[in-house]
Amino acid sequence: MKNKKNKKKIISIVALAASFVLCIGATFGVTLAYFGGSAKADLTAITLKTGVTVGAAASSTVSNNLVVPGQPVDITCTATINPYSGAGATAADAVPGLLRAKFTTGGTASVTATIDTAVVTTSGGQTGYWVYNSTDQYYYFCTTAAGKQLQPITATSQQTVNMLGSFTVPTEFDNDDSGKTFTATVIFEVAQGELYNGATKIEGATLVYDNTIVQEAFTAVKFTA
Repeated sequence: MKNKKNKKKIISIVALAASFVLCIGATFGVTLAYFGGSAKADLTAITLKTGVTVGAAASSTVSNNLVVPGQPVDITCTATINPYSGAGATAADAVPGLLRAKFTTGGTASVTATIDTAVVTTSGGQTGYWVYNSTDQYYYFCTTAAGKQLQPITATSQQTVNMLGSFTVPTEFDNDDSGKTFTATVIFEVAQGELYNGATKIEGATLVYDNTIVQEAFTAVKFTA
């Protein structure tokens, strides 16, 4: 009977020793340099509208930051999209936002994350799906779970969009790995949603994440913090 109690005690100690520290982070990106608006066919007049900005927050199901091998961890990341409001800008000047995100995990112990691509409803009532693009390793907010067409987010007022991620602490780790850290980070980027190829507006079926103009909108200039 005594041996059984000791055995239980040893197992308990081992489980507590093989613990890891989980760190959740969130950053945000801003793309303001690629202007959209309305244009005449001869391009002699272009109306420039205001930019959009995005903020980020992240939280997890782990309240004390300590996890053990085999433990599942869920993470909720939230993007907050706002119209640019400086220099007397009004709602009429706002453009919709195109949203993408990069979700990474790392630290001194590596884990692999998965993202929930189920339908997401924004605070403005628009719906979309997070679709992974293996070329640039970003998730794009799209109209369908299997397509490339982007879902513009109305940005006349603040909108929020959630991204749900999860991972499982590898079961291969033992007491020698105790004290290692995991980091989980999401980076949101937003681009202006009124884009033109010459005088042709990119919209509908042409507003896809691998469209050259769309990629230029995301990569033209970024300010990150």
